Amino acid sequence: MDSTDNQAYLTGVQLEIGSEATPFDYRSLGEELDLCQRYFEKSFNYTTVPADGVISGHFPGMVFSSTGIDMFFAFQTMKRAAPTISYYYSADGGAANQWTHYDAGFNALPVSGVHLFERAFTCRLTGSGLTPLEAHMVSGHWTADAEL
Repeated sequence: MDSTDNQAYLTGVQLEIGSEATPFDYRSLGEELDLCQRYFEKSFNYTTVPADGVISGHFPGMVFSSTGIDMFFAFQTMKRAAPTISYYYSADGGAANQWTHYDAGFNALPVSGVHLFERAFTCRLTGSGLTPLEAHMVSGHWTADAEL
């Protein structure tokens, strides 16, 4: 460790409570991911870091009135508590806390949460001049954070 750019890797470590060692717990990637997703989940690809302007995640949205498009998302894993949702705009356009919907081109609208549970959430794009009962392709991303 004679330089600041040296790296050290530590693997195969298990912390124990008390002074008795127990057999090492080997978990599959899927099991470890399920345990982690109780606290954090994202719509981005597994290896993609959440950020604005990332290649689009496309979701179906339903226009419920002339002022809003609703979407429903079920989590892969039940959260330990109702999480905080963060919204990221996509490569299709928008800005902070905006998603786009397709209606003869991509149009950015504010996105916000409506209902939030441990197993799912709904969110809404708020706009005007929408046609009720139309389906729209919506573009954006989200993260769900249920940290302690």
